[in-house]
Amino acid sequence: AVLAAAAVTALWALALGLAARAARLRGWLAVVLAVNVGGVLGLGALAAARPFDLLSLLLAAVALEVAAFAASQALALRRPA
Repeated sequence: AVLAAAAVTALWALALGLAARAARLRGWLAVVLAVNVGGVLGLGALAAARPFDLLSLLLAAVALEVAAFAASQALALRRPA
């Protein structure tokens, strides 16, 4: 299941990277980036507010993964269309 989730995430990242080349889609991709940044903030706050346990570690790991994904989106959007 984890490998399947990783594969789907990689395909989604590839699709967004390719879509960033189309000028008409860049606005929507910026919205996706903003939602991912909001998700990182929410997940990070939730992980920090919980007592230290496996769930808080999982939330922190997901927040880091979403942050890395958002960074890749930001880099893709910095390239010219």
